[in-house]
Amino acid sequence: MKSTDRVDAVLSQLDQGREPYYQQHRSRYAATLEALLRMRCRGGAALEIGYTDLFLFLLGADLEMRAVYGTEFRADSEAVGSRRHTVTADGTTIDATIVRVNIEDEPLPLADAMFDLVMCSEVLEHMDVDPMYALAEFNRVLKPGGHLFVSTPNSTSYAMVAKVIEGYRPHFYMQYHRDRNRYRHNFEHDCHSLLTLTRAAGFETEELDTYDVFEPPHPVGIEYCRRFGFSHRFRGDCLFYIGRKVGGVVDRHPAGVYV
Repeated sequence: MKSTDRVDAVLSQLDQGREPYYQQHRSRYAATLEALLRMRCRGGAALEIGYTDLFLFLLGADLEMRAVYGTEFRADSEAVGSRRHTVTADGTTIDATIVRVNIEDEPLPLADAMFDLVMCSEVLEHMDVDPMYALAEFNRVLKPGGHLFVSTPNSTSYAMVAKVIEGYRPHFYMQYHRDRNRYRHNFEHDCHSLLTLTRAAGFETEELDTYDVFEPPHPVGIEYCRRFGFSHRFRGDCLFYIGRKVGGVVDRHPAGVYV
């Protein structure tokens, strides 16, 4: 079964799957599933940062992870803690543990070297204070040789090139909310900043690429790069990173991302 068909089949059975956000991100979900399957992390323990019912289920059912965990954001009035959570599709129920924590400020309430895979999809760009704190925690809870998967919007895509040359700010989703909600992108990354962070956090890159999972490649950006001889690499609208833990944190505040 194609990854797109698999994602659609599972989403159709989940309450979350009917929400507009999940429908808009179907292509990204399919590309993410393909990336996870390439990693061949089967039968271990997995942690999804900013959990979704979709990937809790796929981690348990398709990647056959024996233990599935997720995180959810902790509001100021809530205590750090955990709860049980189940996801059912295709007649299969996946039991997961959800931990409630602010990943930029608080340690994950999880043991060292507990996981084979940490999955961080569309979360990094929302961090507004200290992403290395979170990445250091990902390193801590991963086993030696464990894998980190990150996806995050690409600030140097063809669409962003087109915005700059047409006189617009090159942002993906950094607008303010009328209701003063703080949920927006705070730092949109390129391949360089993503590599800077992951290397500093003790990861060796196994795969780094971009994919157009939100919109088709922008023709103005393509033509500009072609005409003036700029690289066409890393011009998709979403960065996909796969890394392997090779040691501890080597630089707590790497230059270029921190000042």
